[in-house]
Amino acid sequence: MKRFLTTAALTIVFALSSGRVEAGQIRIDVASNLFVPNIGSLNLGDQVAWVWVPGSSHSVTQGPGCDDSNAIFDSGLGANQEFSWKSDRTGSIPYFCIAHCGFGMTGNLNVSGPVAHVPVSDFRITEVRQTASHDNDYVEIANLGDAFGNLGRYRVSVAAGSALELDLTNVDVAINGRVVLHFGASGPDTETDFYFPAVTLPAAGSAALYLPNSVAPSLADTSMLVDFVQWGGPGQANETTAAAVGYWTGGQFVADVPEGHAIEFCGTNQDRGHSFWAGITSPNPGSDGNCQTPVTRTTWSGLKTVYR
Repeated sequence: MKRFLTTAALTIVFALSSGRVEAGQIRIDVASNLFVPNIGSLNLGDQVAWVWVPGSSHSVTQGPGCDDSNAIFDSGLGANQEFSWKSDRTGSIPYFCIAHCGFGMTGNLNVSGPVAHVPVSDFRITEVRQTASHDNDYVEIANLGDAFGNLGRYRVSVAAGSALELDLTNVDVAINGRVVLHFGASGPDTETDFYFPAVTLPAAGSAALYLPNSVAPSLADTSMLVDFVQWGGPGQANETTAAAVGYWTGGQFVADVPEGHAIEFCGTNQDRGHSFWAGITSPNPGSDGNCQTPVTRTTWSGLKTVYR
């Protein structure tokens, strides 16, 4: 006998079976002899970005007190840097500046487990447009999390082996706020719009969002990847890294759309992969998406929920 679940029942089963799929981000400033904030709260699997405020030389070194003998992360001493870490354990994780620990320059990360969710920002690539004339190419990034975020100094890769930095120290992004990266166009960089006049998007290509990290900037580092999309064909730049971290399935891509259209992410921050992308006829960078609710949604257990 076949049994059918109601929408409410399916929602409950989904919630119980999937857990928290998204991976969010928090930001900490490395300022003059202090970390701001000096206590950061996040969830297992979330990412931390430390950005140096221009000034003296500091480090972000893990350890209790001023002891770095068993450090699980260490930026090394430097000025005007960026450094990041993806949480791989829960609990209280102390860290300090090697040069100024004796003067009280210490911080702490409180990493929660999967049950007690801490609100964090969650940056995702949400719309991409590529044009034949390259006069209106763009990539939109949205904060789909449940807390304010700072996109300053994040990196975007749209070509193999290279990344473009959002070169403002602070890029404040509210919940559901959006930042648009314009390619092949010029203009002043602001907290909502960045311009890269010497770069365009190919007909078959990809966009990958990475954490700020001038200390260890490798684009092959899966712990630094935030989001990824590829269109027009498989095997685009950074696909291998995205597949390794589980953000994309190798060989899959978003199909071509007609000239003048764009592709848009139609899922939530718990969704990843090409099946949550769709073509849209009316590009609207910087605004809320115009996708409909996804028809199907697959959880870790393979459960599919149908929305009508």
